[in-house]
Amino acid sequence: ISPWKGAVVRTQFVRGPRMIWHGEAVAEHRFGEPSFAYKLQHSADFGSWITRVAGRTSNGGFYNPKFRVDAMLGRKLPPSKKLVLMVGGFYREVRDGHQDMAGIVETQLYLTRWLIMQGSARYQISNPGNATSMYYDAAITLGRPQKATVVLHAASGTEAYQIIDPLVIYTNFDSMMAR
Repeated sequence: ISPWKGAVVRTQFVRGPRMIWHGEAVAEHRFGEPSFAYKLQHSADFGSWITRVAGRTSNGGFYNPKFRVDAMLGRKLPPSKKLVLMVGGFYREVRDGHQDMAGIVETQLYLTRWLIMQGSARYQISNPGNATSMYYDAAITLGRPQKATVVLHAASGTEAYQIIDPLVIYTNFDSMMAR
């Protein structure tokens, strides 16, 4: 597989302490094909409830989605509200003609102002072929927001679809990631 190249620009607009807009623009060159992708996300904190809604599209690249929509709903659990449970999912239509739907369960634990732990599980169905996958990930964040942070992130599971070339598509294979 040839090397991937890319550049990412992320921005954030905070509207008060409870509403955040995130924007992302990604210029990529994968498998010899350039693409530009865009993402917009809105996060809101309603006291004990949290919502996150996002949309993504791109101008090309067989590996990029035509569009993707995500929605998550979270609840801060009393009494301390340091434990957050979130449920949600996404729908994605990819340029090669396949579609992905996923359900996600996520847990966030705010141990201190400097230490956050996260874990999630994702069940995905991809069509055509009704290929299914389960994926798990965990992260630890050390540091303070808007200061310096270090994130350790690992994931493992199976992938339903992976596009290597417009004519080469893998389904139902093991996958691991650490960063």
